[in-house]
Amino acid sequence: MPNREMEMPKISFWENLTISFQPSAYRKIVSQPLGRSFRYLVVFLLLFSALLSIKYTFVLRQELEKAREWINANGAATVAAMLPEEIKIENGQVSTSAKEPFVRKWDLGEGNGKEEVTFIIDTTGQIPNLDKYQDGLLLTKDKLIFKNTKPGGAAETREEDLSKVKFFALRRGDAERGELVLLTFDKKAVPVTYESIKKWQGTISRLLPLLIIPLFLYYLIAKTVHLFFFSLSSLIIRDLTRSGLEYKDLLNIGIFALIPPTTLVLLVQLAGAAIPYLAPLYILIYLLFLFKGIKGSRIEVEEETRL
Repeated sequence: MPNREMEMPKISFWENLTISFQPSAYRKIVSQPLGRSFRYLVVFLLLFSALLSIKYTFVLRQELEKAREWINANGAATVAAMLPEEIKIENGQVSTSAKEPFVRKWDLGEGNGKEEVTFIIDTTGQIPNLDKYQDGLLLTKDKLIFKNTKPGGAAETREEDLSKVKFFALRRGDAERGELVLLTFDKKAVPVTYESIKKWQGTISRLLPLLIIPLFLYYLIAKTVHLFFFSLSSLIIRDLTRSGLEYKDLLNIGIFALIPPTTLVLLVQLAGAAIPYLAPLYILIYLLFLFKGIKGSRIEVEEETRL
Protein backbone atom coordinates (compact mmCIF):
# COMPACT_ATOMS: atom_id res chain seq x y z
CA MET A 1 0.00 0.00 0.00
CA PRO A 2 1.51 3.36 -0.93
CA ASN A 3 2.05 6.08 1.63
CA ARG A 4 -1.20 8.03 1.46
CA GLU A 5 0.39 11.14 3.04
CA MET A 6 2.97 11.60 0.25
CA GLU A 7 2.58 14.56 -2.08
CA MET A 8 -0.81 15.56 -0.70
CA PRO A 9 -1.61 19.07 -1.96
CA LYS A 10 -2.16 21.71 0.70
CA ILE A 11 -5.71 23.00 0.90
CA SER A 12 -6.55 26.59 1.78
CA PHE A 13 -8.49 27.47 4.89
CA TRP A 14 -11.60 28.48 2.93
CA GLU A 15 -11.55 25.28 0.88
CA ASN A 16 -11.21 23.30 4.12
CA LEU A 17 -14.20 25.22 5.47
CA THR A 18 -16.23 24.23 2.41
CA ILE A 19 -15.14 20.59 2.76
CA SER A 20 -16.23 20.60 6.42
CA PHE A 21 -19.87 20.97 5.34
CA GLN A 22 -19.59 18.26 2.65
CA PRO A 23 -18.99 14.85 4.27
CA SER A 24 -18.66 13.26 0.84
CA ALA A 25 -15.56 15.44 0.33
CA TYR A 26 -13.83 14.27 3.53
CA ARG A 27 -11.94 11.75 1.40
CA LYS A 28 -9.82 14.71 0.24
CA ILE A 29 -8.47 15.26 3.76
CA VAL A 30 -8.76 11.83 5.37
CA SER A 31 -5.14 10.88 4.64
CA GLN A 32 -3.46 14.23 5.20
CA PRO A 33 -1.09 14.69 8.17
CA LEU A 34 -3.02 15.14 11.41
CA GLY A 35 -1.06 18.30 12.19
CA ARG A 36 -2.47 19.96 9.08
CA SER A 37 -6.04 19.26 10.18
CA PHE A 38 -5.29 20.48 13.69
CA ARG A 39 -3.83 23.74 12.34
CA TYR A 40 -7.06 24.23 10.40
CA LEU A 41 -9.04 23.73 13.62
CA VAL A 42 -6.82 26.26 15.43
CA VAL A 43 -7.37 28.90 12.72
CA PHE A 44 -11.12 28.23 12.72
CA LEU A 45 -11.31 28.59 16.50
CA LEU A 46 -9.29 31.82 16.33
CA LEU A 47 -11.85 33.20 13.88
CA PHE A 48 -14.68 31.79 16.02
CA SER A 49 -13.25 33.42 19.17
CA ALA A 50 -12.61 36.73 17.39
CA LEU A 51 -16.24 36.99 16.27
CA LEU A 52 -17.51 36.18 19.77
CA SER A 53 -15.04 38.64 21.27
CA ILE A 54 -16.33 41.41 19.00
CA LYS A 55 -19.92 40.62 19.95
CA TYR A 56 -19.21 40.45 23.71
CA THR A 57 -17.08 43.61 23.59
CA PHE A 58 -19.91 45.53 21.91
CA VAL A 59 -22.54 44.23 24.35
CA LEU A 60 -20.44 44.71 27.49
CA ARG A 61 -19.42 48.23 26.49
CA GLN A 62 -23.09 49.12 26.16
CA GLU A 63 -23.83 47.59 29.57
CA LEU A 64 -20.92 49.44 31.17
CA GLU A 65 -22.17 52.73 29.75
CA LYS A 66 -25.69 52.02 31.04
CA ALA A 67 -24.28 51.18 34.47
CA ARG A 68 -22.26 54.39 34.61
CA GLU A 69 -25.28 56.45 33.57
CA TRP A 70 -27.36 54.76 36.27
CA ILE A 71 -24.68 55.48 38.89
CA ASN A 72 -24.51 59.13 37.81
CA ALA A 73 -28.28 59.46 38.20
CA ASN A 74 -28.93 57.25 41.23
CA GLY A 75 -25.61 56.47 42.93
CA ALA A 76 -25.69 59.04 45.72
CA ALA A 77 -29.34 58.39 46.60
CA THR A 78 -28.80 54.61 46.59
CA VAL A 79 -25.76 54.83 48.86
CA ALA A 80 -27.69 57.06 51.27
CA ALA A 81 -30.65 54.65 51.31
CA MET A 82 -28.73 51.40 51.53
CA LEU A 83 -25.71 52.17 53.72
CA PRO A 84 -25.21 53.90 57.08
CA GLU A 85 -23.08 57.01 57.44
CA GLU A 86 -20.17 54.88 58.57
CA ILE A 87 -19.13 51.25 58.99
CA LYS A 88 -15.84 50.72 60.78
CA ILE A 89 -13.78 47.66 61.68
CA GLU A 90 -10.92 48.30 64.07
CA ASN A 91 -8.80 45.50 65.52
CA GLY A 92 -11.47 43.03 64.38
CA GLN A 93 -14.33 44.86 66.12
CA VAL A 94 -17.25 46.27 64.11
CA SER A 95 -18.98 49.56 64.85
CA THR A 96 -21.44 51.71 62.94
CA SER A 97 -23.10 55.09 63.13
CA ALA A 98 -26.51 53.57 62.37
CA LYS A 99 -29.19 52.49 64.79
CA GLU A 100 -28.98 48.73 65.20
CA PRO A 101 -30.06 46.32 63.93
CA PHE A 102 -29.51 48.06 60.60
CA VAL A 103 -31.48 46.11 57.97
CA ARG A 104 -31.74 46.86 54.27
CA LYS A 105 -33.03 44.90 51.28
CA TRP A 106 -30.75 45.02 48.24
CA ASP A 107 -32.56 44.10 45.03
CA LEU A 108 -29.87 42.87 42.64
CA GLY A 109 -32.34 41.82 39.94
CA GLU A 110 -34.90 43.70 37.90
CA GLY A 111 -36.97 45.01 40.78
CA ASN A 112 -39.10 41.88 41.08
CA GLY A 113 -37.64 40.75 44.40
CA LYS A 114 -36.39 37.44 42.98
CA GLU A 115 -32.74 38.39 43.52
CA GLU A 116 -33.10 40.17 46.84
CA VAL A 117 -30.24 40.15 49.32
CA THR A 118 -30.71 41.26 52.93
CA PHE A 119 -27.87 43.34 54.38
CA ILE A 120 -27.73 43.51 58.19
CA ILE A 121 -25.41 45.19 60.66
CA ASP A 122 -26.00 44.06 64.23
CA THR A 123 -23.26 44.18 66.86
CA THR A 124 -25.81 43.80 69.68
CA GLY A 125 -26.56 40.10 69.14
CA GLN A 126 -30.26 40.61 68.44
CA ILE A 127 -29.85 38.96 65.02
CA PRO A 128 -27.17 36.26 65.49
CA ASN A 129 -27.67 34.45 62.16
CA LEU A 130 -29.41 34.50 58.78
CA ASP A 131 -31.75 31.57 59.35
CA LYS A 132 -34.82 33.70 58.62
CA TYR A 133 -33.43 35.07 55.36
CA GLN A 134 -33.01 33.42 51.98
CA ASP A 135 -29.91 35.33 50.86
CA GLY A 136 -28.00 37.82 52.94
CA LEU A 137 -24.94 39.37 54.54
CA LEU A 138 -24.76 39.82 58.30
CA LEU A 139 -22.07 41.94 59.93
CA THR A 140 -21.85 41.10 63.64
CA LYS A 141 -19.44 42.39 66.29
CA ASP A 142 -16.56 40.31 64.95
CA LYS A 143 -17.83 38.27 61.98
CA LEU A 144 -19.15 38.61 58.46
CA ILE A 145 -21.71 35.94 57.61
CA PHE A 146 -22.82 35.12 54.06
CA LYS A 147 -25.84 33.05 53.11
CA ASN A 148 -26.78 31.93 49.62
CA THR A 149 -29.81 29.80 48.77
CA LYS A 150 -29.49 27.83 45.55
CA PRO A 151 -32.39 27.31 43.10
CA GLY A 152 -33.02 23.83 44.48
CA GLY A 153 -33.50 25.22 48.00
CA ALA A 154 -30.17 24.15 49.49
CA ALA A 155 -28.64 26.95 51.58
CA GLU A 156 -24.91 27.62 51.90
CA THR A 157 -23.67 29.70 54.85
CA ARG A 158 -20.11 30.93 55.29
CA GLU A 159 -18.49 32.91 58.11
CA GLU A 160 -15.44 35.17 57.91
CA ASP A 161 -13.55 35.97 61.10
CA LEU A 162 -12.65 39.69 61.20
CA SER A 163 -10.00 39.41 63.91
CA LYS A 164 -7.17 39.99 61.41
CA VAL A 165 -8.62 43.26 60.14
CA LYS A 166 -6.63 46.07 61.75
CA PHE A 167 -8.59 48.95 60.29
CA PHE A 168 -11.23 49.38 57.62
CA ALA A 169 -13.87 52.07 57.25
CA LEU A 170 -16.61 52.73 54.72
CA ARG A 171 -18.17 56.16 54.79
CA ARG A 172 -20.58 58.01 52.56
CA GLY A 173 -18.68 60.29 50.21
CA ASP A 174 -18.58 64.07 50.04
CA ALA A 175 -21.10 65.10 47.36
CA GLU A 176 -19.31 68.40 46.75
CA ARG A 177 -16.16 66.49 45.78
CA GLY A 178 -18.09 64.11 43.54
CA GLU A 179 -17.56 61.18 45.90
CA LEU A 180 -19.88 58.23 46.29
CA VAL A 181 -18.13 56.47 49.14
CA LEU A 182 -14.82 56.81 50.95
CA LEU A 183 -12.94 53.61 51.73
CA THR A 184 -10.13 53.59 54.28
CA PHE A 185 -7.66 50.69 54.55
CA ASP A 186 -5.15 50.92 57.41
CA LYS A 187 -5.46 54.73 57.42
CA LYS A 188 -5.12 54.99 53.62
CA ALA A 189 -8.21 56.68 52.16
CA VAL A 190 -9.50 55.65 48.71
CA PRO A 191 -12.41 57.77 47.45
CA VAL A 192 -14.77 56.24 44.89
CA THR A 193 -15.82 59.17 42.71
CA TYR A 194 -17.85 59.60 39.54
CA GLU A 195 -14.62 60.47 37.76
CA SER A 196 -12.82 57.33 38.95
CA ILE A 197 -15.79 55.20 37.85
CA LYS A 198 -15.56 56.78 34.40
CA LYS A 199 -11.83 55.96 34.27
CA TRP A 200 -12.47 52.36 35.35
CA GLN A 201 -15.11 52.04 32.65
CA GLY A 202 -12.66 53.31 30.03
CA THR A 203 -9.94 50.91 31.17
CA ILE A 204 -12.26 47.90 31.18
CA SER A 205 -13.65 48.87 27.76
CA ARG A 206 -10.13 48.98 26.29
CA LEU A 207 -9.32 45.55 27.76
CA LEU A 208 -12.50 43.83 26.56
CA PRO A 209 -11.09 42.85 23.11
CA LEU A 210 -8.61 40.66 25.02
CA LEU A 211 -11.54 38.34 25.68
CA ILE A 212 -10.39 36.58 22.52
CA ILE A 213 -7.57 34.95 24.53
CA PRO A 214 -9.64 33.13 27.21
CA LEU A 215 -12.34 32.37 24.63
CA PHE A 216 -9.81 30.80 22.26
CA LEU A 217 -8.11 28.77 25.00
CA TYR A 218 -11.46 27.55 26.34
CA TYR A 219 -12.76 26.40 22.96
CA LEU A 220 -9.43 24.89 21.91
CA ILE A 221 -9.32 22.75 25.05
CA ALA A 222 -13.04 21.92 24.84
CA LYS A 223 -12.90 20.87 21.18
CA THR A 224 -9.74 18.82 21.68
CA VAL A 225 -11.37 16.95 24.57
CA HIS A 226 -14.51 16.56 22.46
CA LEU A 227 -12.48 15.15 19.57
CA PHE A 228 -10.76 12.44 21.61
CA PHE A 229 -13.86 11.66 23.70
CA PHE A 230 -15.93 10.99 20.61
CA SER A 231 -13.13 9.08 18.91
CA LEU A 232 -14.74 5.99 20.46
CA SER A 233 -17.80 6.72 18.32
CA SER A 234 -15.48 7.01 15.31
CA LEU A 235 -14.06 3.56 16.00
CA ILE A 236 -17.56 2.06 16.28
CA ILE A 237 -18.66 3.72 13.03
CA ARG A 238 -15.48 2.52 11.31
CA ASP A 239 -16.24 -1.07 12.27
CA LEU A 240 -19.91 -0.77 11.25
CA THR A 241 -19.03 0.69 7.84
CA ARG A 242 -15.92 -1.51 7.38
CA SER A 243 -14.05 1.52 6.16
CA GLY A 244 -10.63 0.25 7.18
CA LEU A 245 -9.51 3.73 8.20
CA GLU A 246 -6.63 4.22 10.60
CA TYR A 247 -7.14 6.01 13.92
CA LYS A 248 -5.30 9.07 12.59
CA ASP A 249 -7.69 9.17 9.63
CA LEU A 250 -10.64 9.07 12.01
CA LEU A 251 -9.23 12.03 13.92
CA ASN A 252 -8.89 13.98 10.66
CA ILE A 253 -12.55 13.33 9.90
CA GLY A 254 -13.48 14.11 13.51
CA ILE A 255 -11.84 17.55 13.27
CA PHE A 256 -13.71 18.46 10.10
CA ALA A 257 -16.99 17.09 11.52
CA LEU A 258 -16.59 19.46 14.48
CA ILE A 259 -16.95 22.54 12.28
CA PRO A 260 -20.69 22.38 11.31
CA PRO A 261 -22.10 22.02 14.85
CA THR A 262 -19.58 24.54 16.20
CA THR A 263 -20.68 26.99 13.50
CA LEU A 264 -24.29 26.49 14.61
CA VAL A 265 -23.28 27.37 18.20
CA LEU A 266 -21.47 30.46 16.89
CA LEU A 267 -24.54 31.67 14.96
CA VAL A 268 -26.80 31.08 17.96
CA GLN A 269 -24.48 33.05 20.26
CA LEU A 270 -24.00 35.89 17.79
CA ALA A 271 -27.77 36.17 17.34
CA GLY A 272 -28.36 36.01 21.09
CA ALA A 273 -30.98 33.33 20.43
CA ALA A 274 -32.08 30.57 22.78
CA ILE A 275 -32.51 27.19 21.12
CA PRO A 276 -33.94 24.40 23.32
CA TYR A 277 -31.87 21.20 23.47
CA LEU A 278 -28.92 22.85 21.72
CA ALA A 279 -26.42 20.44 23.30
CA PRO A 280 -28.17 17.25 22.07
CA LEU A 281 -28.63 18.89 18.66
CA TYR A 282 -24.90 19.70 18.58
CA ILE A 283 -24.00 16.06 19.30
CA LEU A 284 -26.53 14.76 16.76
CA ILE A 285 -25.15 16.98 13.98
CA TYR A 286 -21.60 16.00 14.87
CA LEU A 287 -22.35 12.27 14.81
CA LEU A 288 -24.23 12.63 11.52
CA PHE A 289 -21.27 14.34 9.81
CA LEU A 290 -18.91 11.86 11.45
CA PHE A 291 -20.88 8.86 10.14
CA LYS A 292 -21.29 10.22 6.62
CA GLY A 293 -17.64 11.30 6.50
CA ILE A 294 -16.30 7.91 7.57
CA LYS A 295 -18.67 6.03 5.29
CA GLY A 296 -17.86 8.30 2.34
CA SER A 297 -14.11 7.83 2.86
CA ARG A 298 -14.40 4.03 2.69
CA ILE A 299 -14.26 4.01 -1.12
CA GLU A 300 -11.00 5.95 -1.05
CA VAL A 301 -9.39 3.33 1.16
CA GLU A 302 -10.69 0.42 -0.90
CA GLU A 303 -9.38 1.98 -4.14
CA GLU A 304 -5.93 2.63 -2.62
CA THR A 305 -5.82 -0.90 -1.23
CA ARG A 306 -6.21 -2.29 -4.74
CA LEU A 307 -3.34 -0.16 -6.09
